[in-house]
Amino acid sequence: MEDKNKKSVDQFIDNTLGLVEAYLKLFRLEMTIGLAQAITMILLALTIGSLFAFVSFFASISFAYFLTSWLEITLSFSFLIIAGFYIILLILVFRSQRIIRKFIFSVIEKVINHKND
Repeated sequence: MEDKNKKSVDQFIDNTLGLVEAYLKLFRLEMTIGLAQAITMILLALTIGSLFAFVSFFASISFAYFLTSWLEITLSFSFLIIAGFYIILLILVFRSQRIIRKFIFSVIEKVINHKND
């Protein structure tokens, strides 16, 4: 009888350890998938940001040449106008950091909650 109880306890311990190992493997797999998704989103954001920067750069140069001919001003003055626009945009972004941060956190929270559903 005691031998039978010992076998049952040993089997219970083995089953419990197997279950814990399975949960750990599942947790590692979920963490790996989450990390892969995060890296993918970061790389995608960097790619889109880089492409937007190139487009913005060349559009700014084109607009500076357009301003030169349209307003009949020097090329350097039209570049200063474009630079002034970017300075104003930088000030606006800098002053609204808190709002932008809250927006980004809310988007990330929605993505995480959507993933968990």
